[in-house]
Amino acid sequence: MIVIIEKISPKTNIDDIRDFVLPALKGHVFQKSGRIGYIKIEILKDSLGGIVNYYALVLVNLDSAAERIIKVKNKRLLVGRRVKVRQYFVRSWHNDPRKNEDQNSDVMNDMRKGERRVATLEEVKAVARKIRFTSDKKFNRKM
Repeated sequence: MIVIIEKISPKTNIDDIRDFVLPALKGHVFQKSGRIGYIKIEILKDSLGGIVNYYALVLVNLDSAAERIIKVKNKRLLVGRRVKVRQYFVRSWHNDPRKNEDQNSDVMNDMRKGERRVATLEEVKAVARKIRFTSDKKFNRKM
């Protein structure tokens, strides 16, 4: 599952995000520990307003660990800012119910069915890093 961390500070780096997420990944007696696949910081700029937003995407191998991150770390401080942590959904155009609609109909456009993405966003920069882990042999299983 991919977790998105919104409203991060421009001073935040990948190590800060890793240190922020790691305590929530540790499992307890009846919970499995999760692992990070990658961390990616994206910078998006609104070309009309000039507003720059910073986001972090964290890939976690277990869904239960990702849900723990969302529950524990939502609305917490990360480098001096309260961040919003939630599940990241990948939007596929193949499943979009709006693509088969007739665009020339005389029916008034419903705002819920219109385009919801902001047309003026552009990706300024993306920084990604895969994290490699070493563990004991008892946790490594042959597949």
